[in-house]
Amino acid sequence: MKNKIIALATALAAATSLAGCFTGVESTPKITAGDVRRQDAASVSPEALLIQSLPVDSIETWKPGKRFIVVDSKAAMVYAPPAIAASDIKTGIILTYKGNRPSTSITGAGELVLHFSTPAGNDVTYTAATTSGPVDLPFTVDLDLVDSARTLLNGRELWVTSAIWRDSLDNVIGGLKYVPVRVTNVAPGTGDYPVRIDFSTVSVDPARNGSLYISTASRGAGSRRFETQFALDNPRRRYPEIEEKTWDLIARGMVAPGMTRQECRLALGAPTDIDRRAGYSTVREIWTYENGIYLIFSDGILIDYRR
Repeated sequence: MKNKIIALATALAAATSLAGCFTGVESTPKITAGDVRRQDAASVSPEALLIQSLPVDSIETWKPGKRFIVVDSKAAMVYAPPAIAASDIKTGIILTYKGNRPSTSITGAGELVLHFSTPAGNDVTYTAATTSGPVDLPFTVDLDLVDSARTLLNGRELWVTSAIWRDSLDNVIGGLKYVPVRVTNVAPGTGDYPVRIDFSTVSVDPARNGSLYISTASRGAGSRRFETQFALDNPRRRYPEIEEKTWDLIARGMVAPGMTRQECRLALGAPTDIDRRAGYSTVREIWTYENGIYLIFSDGILIDYRR
């Protein structure tokens, strides 16, 4: 009797397994952009190592005379006294660090009151909710960081890996991906992306100019890290199996039916979400991007897309 029960249980388990294989509605959990980033973080690229060499100043190392350029007029809202800040702190002016003094917040936590002089010679203060480590002044860019980035990158030949460039007036322009460029200047960027890299194409005739903003180790969002915008060597060499006509689409940030997942990722970057579903005989994926683009794959080949 016992043997019959075991045999029956085994048969039921096998039948359940077979039935699950043919329902056509099985799916794997949705893959998010965070999952993609964690997979990419498994190894540190040479580009990431290069930009990590930029210094990250702690407040303990700040010396009087350290300079910060204001990149947003909202900066006046965080300095005291408000009357002087409103009249003196404008986009493009430089705040010069004078020193600091310890203070205590209303909750009893330690703070630092940072003193700066404006170009008009007035004293303004910003209260930092920390007494050690890096301090980010809102709506400003540390000019020491920009100078270090300029020393590291100016004149260097790189391969740009983003097709979303900006022109001299900060307008978005359509660029090319995976083409060699030479860095012509490094300048202050924005509060979120503090370094602006200006460049000119090397082998494109006629030459094209553009700029990209990057975040650094201490400031900004990860989507514009240096390693997601530039490569130190020719990315084309890593993909000899990709046909030239497909590579031309990739370089222009475009996709077409018949491209593989790898080719689409090269063209458009990592998606925000991946919804993967198994059917009767195929595996279908839908890739969704923040800008509304989505791609539909069948067994790893692009079959349709919407821009």
